[in-house]
Amino acid sequence: MKTVLGFIVISVFVIHACHKENATSQNPTISGKIDITPELKNDVKESDTIFIIARHGASGPPLAVKKLSPQTFPTTYLLSQSDVMFAGSDFSGEVDVTVRVDKDGDAMTKNPGDLFGKTLHPIKVGSSNADVVINQKIP
Repeated sequence: MKTVLGFIVISVFVIHACHKENATSQNPTISGKIDITPELKNDVKESDTIFIIARHGASGPPLAVKKLSPQTFPTTYLLSQSDVMFAGSDFSGEVDVTVRVDKDGDAMTKNPGDLFGKTLHPIKVGSSNADVVINQKIP
């Protein structure tokens, strides 16, 4: 009887651990801090839109996108499977993260005066230190 009870208790712990690991891997995230250089800080207006874009590769189509209102910098962000652009795409692998302060609110345009910054290298989905500094302005 004790052996059976011990087996059941161990089985419950194993099932719980596997379920927890599976749940974590099914909802991967990338998070980090967004900051802006002092010389560009005054260029951010309340009417601007902030887009956080993750791509496989520097020039590929967006994998995931999040739209935010202007924030006080530094601020934090989180991208997850719920931000993926196309149904059936997995938020996985390594991605480049770009943050753009967009003046016209249209994610498809990149106009003079828009501000942006990128991660320094590809970020593995699951990372929590994918910091981005907005340090460039489209002329």
